[in-house]
Amino acid sequence: MGDSETSDNTKLITFLQANQGTAKYILVTSSTSGIASDIIIKTGESVMTWGFFGTDKAITLAQFKALVKSGEVRYVMVGGQGGGGGSTSDIMTWAKKAGTLVAESKWKYNTTTKTATATTNSKSHQMGGQSSEALYDLKGADTTK
Repeated sequence: MGDSETSDNTKLITFLQANQGTAKYILVTSSTSGIASDIIIKTGESVMTWGFFGTDKAITLAQFKALVKSGEVRYVMVGGQGGGGGSTSDIMTWAKKAGTLVAESKWKYNTTTKTATATTNSKSHQMGGQSSEALYDLKGADTTK
């Protein structure tokens, strides 16, 4: 495995499996492509997605908070390919505010071995200028706000 293999989610999968606990969903993400499908194929674990790059309004923020409160959801991937609108955007915005950002070093391979500047630049230019994905831990998140 080299640095050029950006679709390798082995470190993410290992982290999620080690920390999933009793959560029903190993991960929540706004897109069915990429990370979600890779995790499902490699592990058989349940991943909650909105499909169609996060534009499905399959669940409300209130319903999502109830899943977090009950412990069915713990980790949320924000950013990356999914964009979404409506309730999906509300959920991702809430997850960023209520959750704890997980250090990339715990779940993501370094995408370049050149310099820290090159890594920063590669993140800011991915997906047409959008920043790369970020992982949030919702364990203990305040679901009343």
